[in-house]
Amino acid sequence: MQKIGMLFPGGLRKCLTFSYDDGNHADRRLTELFARYGMKATFNLNSGTFGGQNIAPEEVRTLYEGQEVASHTVSHPNLVRMADSDLAWEILEDCRALEALTGRRVDGFAYPYGTWNDAVIRALEACGIRYARTVNATGGFFLPERWLCWHPTCHHDDPRLMDLGNSLIRDQASQHLRLMYVWGHSYEFDRNDNWRRMEDFCALMAGKPDIWYAANGQIVDAAENFARLRIARDHSFVYNPSADPVWISVGNRAVKVPGGTRISLTGEKCQ
Repeated sequence: MQKIGMLFPGGLRKCLTFSYDDGNHADRRLTELFARYGMKATFNLNSGTFGGQNIAPEEVRTLYEGQEVASHTVSHPNLVRMADSDLAWEILEDCRALEALTGRRVDGFAYPYGTWNDAVIRALEACGIRYARTVNATGGFFLPERWLCWHPTCHHDDPRLMDLGNSLIRDQASQHLRLMYVWGHSYEFDRNDNWRRMEDFCALMAGKPDIWYAANGQIVDAAENFARLRIARDHSFVYNPSADPVWISVGNRAVKVPGGTRISLTGEKCQ
């Protein structure tokens, strides 16, 4: 029986994503850099801290066009020290404010100060958050075991950044999905005077036909659409109930399963 696995859109096995927190004014320069190199990122914003050193609320819709906006709470508190009711308020009110500014649903989250516990995760689930990023770098290229504990590959100041990028580029033999996830704060580039580091990294990674450049939420969408596939027990056919096409590996083949269709995986016509 042929093995069936998930592929990224386009039948790809490699993906690069970014995540940046706090909505500092340096996001203006970072979004321009990402657009120039074709990178996709998720920007995690605090709706209660707009203005001053951070962007203005009226900038949000246009500044992050083509990228993803996610929640980072209203006021950036340490969530593990809060009552359950206050947790829910910080999450829900931030999502509501960001949705009003962007006109798009907010599904993602980044933990302020990188702290969380079971109560925080329960609050995220109750508020309809689908994924949440930690700050615990793995140095690896794996999809998370749990979307609400999504550990990144590395921070952009990690000395391994360029080596990790080159490793992803060179990997042509792996049959497993490879996801590189870089996170940080845009103000760190000004503070550490290392914008050139991110420019060099984006230039290194840009334009690779075997890498999917995706925001965090797009990756979750792809994984959830794959999980919803209804695959015959003998792997002879598959039905895709979602509206979006789903790419799968069937043995050594990449197969596109259009939305709302059932296709044969053996070459025989589906009834």
